[in-house]
Amino acid sequence: MTQKIWISYHKDEQIEQYNLKEDATHVLFPTHKEVEGVNINHMNPVYSEMVTMWYVWQNKIKSKYIGFEHYRRRMNTEELPAKGECIVYKIMDFLFESVYNQYARCHRREDIDMMLHCLDNRYGVGNPYTKNLRESHYLISNCCFIMRWEDFVKMCEFLFPLLDDFAAMCGISNTNVQEWRKKAVRDFGENPRTDYQTRILSFLAERLISAWIFVNLVPFEKNQKVVTVHYNTPDLLEKAILSMRKNAPGYRVYILDNSDKEPFTQKMTGVEVLDNTKGQLIDFKKMIAEYPDRTKTSNDYGSAKHSYSIQWLIDYFNEPFVLMDSDILFCKGISTFFNEKYAFAGTIAEDTMYAGFPVKRVLPVLCYLNPPMLKERGVRFFNSKFMWNLTSKEPNNHFDTGAWFYKEIEEKHLPYCKIDIMQYIKHMWHGSWIEDSERDKKWLEENKTLWQA
Repeated sequence: MTQKIWISYHKDEQIEQYNLKEDATHVLFPTHKEVEGVNINHMNPVYSEMVTMWYVWQNKIKSKYIGFEHYRRRMNTEELPAKGECIVYKIMDFLFESVYNQYARCHRREDIDMMLHCLDNRYGVGNPYTKNLRESHYLISNCCFIMRWEDFVKMCEFLFPLLDDFAAMCGISNTNVQEWRKKAVRDFGENPRTDYQTRILSFLAERLISAWIFVNLVPFEKNQKVVTVHYNTPDLLEKAILSMRKNAPGYRVYILDNSDKEPFTQKMTGVEVLDNTKGQLIDFKKMIAEYPDRTKTSNDYGSAKHSYSIQWLIDYFNEPFVLMDSDILFCKGISTFFNEKYAFAGTIAEDTMYAGFPVKRVLPVLCYLNPPMLKERGVRFFNSKFMWNLTSKEPNNHFDTGAWFYKEIEEKHLPYCKIDIMQYIKHMWHGSWIEDSERDKKWLEENKTLWQA
């Protein structure tokens, strides 16, 4: 079997309530009663959906791709992970709070300290899993994911021995639900949330799974894309992607490579190159030749080429995406940008001047674009009559990249959201199309904390 998605549920009525169905891909698994095969379902009050993972692992119910969902948290994705990847339901951003501190605030600091001790015993002081839990403010939540079988086995071999170590430190048998509940009463008192806090091994497992995925794989939220256009600065773009992996994880990257000298050749997990280095996708020479009276400036080609490239990407993709320049470094997560009720989200420059004309334009440095909505309303990013210096015969040819697009979304009353992008990124400005390797190296060195692991 190529793919199996296991759906955990803990009440029979949830099958009808949440319209749960088995098919060639999906398997319903009751965590609240005995099932055939080796199982620990009686430990559901402590392990939660981890009993499903344990069951699949111990009974070696193999499929090339293995996934886990909950009755009320469904992946709903056709994506399958490539080698080194993992598709996840959600990456939560705790902003300025680490995973460690969030756990200590919501549960009990002493427990996560004991788990960190277990990690240090098995993997050494300073191991990457402890580092992730202490420092990262990103959590892959709810234990919902799709990964390759061999990765799942490695994850289980990491996870369940650590839960055994923790139980041993607590002096509680993994098979004794009542002892775990007594611990919850001792730690939190007898109250309506006692049963919830009894799920201690589940809460710890969620964080351990998250740390393991971040350390060993590249996680992607389902159908989340970041897209960029590349011009001869591969080192800048590589560091931009590394900074995103570090400070804004969860997105696949697509590169429209327009380079004529230095294409992007780095092999990076979760990065797909749309190769236009020889004009295979867009014939810019033919496009530019259509405007023989264009003003001969250094920018007449650049702005038109970039706007045309963005329009091509809007036509190419059927799902929303975030567009980014290749000369940026990420400072924090960008989940705020993704909202399908908007046609655009990002910064609108309101004081740009071209040829003496004041122009408002969207900044394509970092912005959210919604192709389905734009196509439905006939909104385009590129318009030759409003491209700066592309033709000298048009009276309104003072617009630059993003100005026509802003005019379109305003006049056609499309919903958009203003976001100050500079709180999310550091931007070199013009680094993505003006080649200067020494300048690039200096800038990257000055900002290495944003991209170094």
